Amino acid sequence: MQASKQRRPRVGVSACLLGDTVRYDGGHKRNETVLALGEELELIPLCPEFTIGLGIPRPPLAVFRQPDGPRVRQLEDRRVDVTDDLREFGHMTAWKELDGYILKARSPSCAADDAPLLDEAGQAVGTTAGLFALAIREEDADVPMISEEALQDSERREAFLAAVRARAGRDRSLARLLQTPDD
Repeated sequence: MQASKQRRPRVGVSACLLGDTVRYDGGHKRNETVLALGEELELIPLCPEFTIGLGIPRPPLAVFRQPDGPRVRQLEDRRVDVTDDLREFGHMTAWKELDGYILKARSPSCAADDAPLLDEAGQAVGTTAGLFALAIREEDADVPMISEEALQDSERREAFLAAVRARAGRDRSLARLLQTPDD
């Protein structure tokens, strides 16, 4: 009898890191460290800004501090607010049963924790998660999430990969989740 082969972990990746030309300036941020992980991981490209309907190229976005929480707006025309769309896409993505995320550092949508947070005058007052990443964390606080920059640190990379492998090994089928201990 042959043992069943465990599936490769599925990881959502900021599409620009895979070389897709989806950035606001029409470019990419192809990252060889991320691409090399494709030997072990199934890399699923994600670009929240493009997916919610923003064009390529597009005006740059930024995260602004507001009394009701951070908001993502265009830098050039702050009346253009895409916060709710980014959050909705993040909430939907969290249910895709991905085992982790590799996200673009400092991105107003994707940053795991280092997007510049601006005040109304446009001055940096701290850092925050991008709104897409924040929404994913609201749905699944334990999902492994790392930036491409953090992957350069071998200890952080190995810890991320171990967490992703552990999640991939879980049986998350609906029938399994609904079982009671007596079943």
